[in-house]
Amino acid sequence: MKKIFAVFALFATLTFVISCGGGSSKIVVEGSESEKNTGELGGECYGNGTCNRGLICDEESNICVEDPENPSEQTDDNVDTSSDPNAPQTPCNPNPCKDVANSTGSCAVVDEDYACGCLEHYSWTGSVCKADSRVADCTGLPANATWNTAESISQTWDGEAWYPSETGTYNSNPSSSECRFKCEPDYDWNGWQCASTSTPCNPNPCTSISNSTGVCTVNGTGYTCGCQSGYTWNGGSCQSNGGSSLPECSASSGTPCKDSSSGLTWSARASTSYTWQIAVDYCNSYSEGGLSGWHLPTISELRTLIKNCSGTVTGGSCGVTDSCLSSSCQDESCYSCDYYEDGRYSKFGEIGWFWSSSTISDPGYAWLVFFNYGRVGGSNKTDSYPSVRCVR
Repeated sequence: MKKIFAVFALFATLTFVISCGGGSSKIVVEGSESEKNTGELGGECYGNGTCNRGLICDEESNICVEDPENPSEQTDDNVDTSSDPNAPQTPCNPNPCKDVANSTGSCAVVDEDYACGCLEHYSWTGSVCKADSRVADCTGLPANATWNTAESISQTWDGEAWYPSETGTYNSNPSSSECRFKCEPDYDWNGWQCASTSTPCNPNPCTSISNSTGVCTVNGTGYTCGCQSGYTWNGGSCQSNGGSSLPECSASSGTPCKDSSSGLTWSARASTSYTWQIAVDYCNSYSEGGLSGWHLPTISELRTLIKNCSGTVTGGSCGVTDSCLSSSCQDESCYSCDYYEDGRYSKFGEIGWFWSSSTISDPGYAWLVFFNYGRVGGSNKTDSYPSVRCVR
């Protein structure tokens, strides 16, 4: 009887141990434990319902069992094994994309190979993340310009932007790979626009005028022709001056007067100052001493009135002349003389600023002379402080 009771107690103990082990991935056999890892034969299935190669997941027990149909070809490519050291190797385990340049580090199994995820503007080529390329239309063509060969270009991502840029730049040399433009005929690039090269003196209207020397000078929006000796420009022709005698221009002379060193005839100083355009119009319609055909002097003409300042007298080293009107033509010699208020720098013995008709490369500004210094400078055309003296 005691033996029967002992056998019954042993059986009950084994039954209790087996029933208590059901909540884990351990299998208990004959009173001893043998631990099974997830995905192995007899172990729990992976979270996505798969097991290691050659095994399938029994849905009822959630235990991995042998695949009776094709154990040798069973695959776990869809298993997330990135954090499981015991998972089977696949094209993405270990992850080959972590060290690929311009990759996001993500890896996807494709058939029996892999593909790495790439950063924006990069594409997977099978071995590297290659910078994308595209075709873009050129932009930013200014007025009076045309594309210098290419109207669209191929661009490649350089890590920060598309290169070359699709924004056009001025370049007279043609290119099929960059967005370049050039100015149309009769236009030149002045640094920010294609400006017309046509002027009142181009083509030259003076070559067909009787008694003209053929020399044409732009004054504002009009022009002045040089005339033969004994003739004076009246705004439309070289008119005979009838041998009339004018006084030599000086601080004490009346006007009109003639400067024998330049051959120019000068008017009286205007009684008030003007903005540049009003000064131009004032001289174009001016009449004095029975003479017409006046104009606002060019910067070269105005410089003939400077004296005692070596840098700015006619022929001085100051580069601003009728043939060089860019702001780059101005150098230190254009303002190298000291300040005086005694009129020593003017043939008329006067001081103050005087307008010229010559426009600086920036069309909003014009050249002038400041006789207090004998200086050649520039000013905004809307300024109204400069004085006016007309010439013919």
